[in-house]
Amino acid sequence: MAVVLSLALVFLGVTVLTALQKAEIARLEKSIQSLKDEIVLIRFMVLERDKGMVKARVRLYDLAGAEVDLLEMTWPGTELSFDFSVVPAAGRYLAFPRRIFTDRLAPSSGTNLYPRYDRGGFPAVFEGADFGRFGRKRLAELFEALKEDREPSGSFGSVVHDIARIAAFEPGIVYKVVLRPKGGIEILED
Repeated sequence: MAVVLSLALVFLGVTVLTALQKAEIARLEKSIQSLKDEIVLIRFMVLERDKGMVKARVRLYDLAGAEVDLLEMTWPGTELSFDFSVVPAAGRYLAFPRRIFTDRLAPSSGTNLYPRYDRGGFPAVFEGADFGRFGRKRLAELFEALKEDREPSGSFGSVVHDIARIAAFEPGIVYKVVLRPKGGIEILED
């Protein structure tokens, strides 16, 4: 009798935990679905372009538009490129800024952006949205996999890289890297 009662309690506990997990997954999917049609995680301004070098100020933002990081650097080359790790999730795409590189600097030698918005293992560019505790945990796990160049596990799809380039830019003009949750990345004048 005690064994049957124990098994019944275990079954009940597992059922409750499964229901809670399903509710959190639904909440995460709803949060992903509610992402705006246009997300701007990066704005940049070319400060100088001279002698085969490009100097730019780059700002990273979260989903609410709050600044996460600012970097000002000079790279060899004339074209700036922004590499994103793009992961399908709940019929949308999550884009993680990965690197900045140029026409003369290979992506693998470019500026790694992950550490610039890593806040205790959570990707700060995804602050400003209500992902819930479980959703934040899943985003942190996904971010960890991306930082280690591993494929994500669970309900996320395969990672692809999407690169946004700009060659014809004017110094002193602010540009934004626009991410579309339904797919696509482009650079536009802000």
